[in-house]
Amino acid sequence: MSYSLDDIKRASESNGADLIVFSDLRSKAADARKEIDARKDAIERIQKSTQEIKKPKKKALSALTVASLALEDEKKLLATITSGGGEVYTKPIDDAIKEYQEQFDKATAEIEGYNKQLDELIKVVDELVEYRNRERDAYKDAKSQYNDLKSNPERALGSNPSDEDKEQLEQYVDSIMGKMEAEEDGHEDQIVQVQNWKNNLTAARNATKASEVPSD
Repeated sequence: MSYSLDDIKRASESNGADLIVFSDLRSKAADARKEIDARKDAIERIQKSTQEIKKPKKKALSALTVASLALEDEKKLLATITSGGGEVYTKPIDDAIKEYQEQFDKATAEIEGYNKQLDELIKVVDELVEYRNRERDAYKDAKSQYNDLKSNPERALGSNPSDEDKEQLEQYVDSIMGKMEAEEDGHEDQIVQVQNWKNNLTAARNATKASEVPSD
């Protein structure tokens, strides 16, 4: 027996991973929470990504489309006026092609930069999903063990426990379970939120037209 009635009492007065008296599951929950907290800065970047990444990418995609269409038109015009042979003054068209090509290249480079930032955020989101799932699963497994403990109080109280000790054990476990259920609800909400972030960032990353970039 690696825990006593006093250990369970202390757990009932705690919060977070310390609600879990089972050392392996407590470590699993605590380690997952540590990894989540270590990514707070990235979470702030994700929350700011609409202003800092998605809107600029949308603008760059619009510029790319404009430059691409203008470049295509100028090249067609150049092909038309030079198709008859002979000397033709093409400097204005050549200059326009050069200008639009520069605009195209600039927009392409900007888009690549924004996509790189989005890839980094998507990687963080994948990690957050993994660690939030680990945290949730630790609480889920702990609840199962606490239910088993209520059915088998001798695991914490030893053989032939008194009715008073069994009653106290049940009260402590009920208190822990109530807090853990509230924790679980928060975990599910966070997992849904993180998955929504991933869907949104992935859509922005894969967008090849300004209209495909999510607005929120």
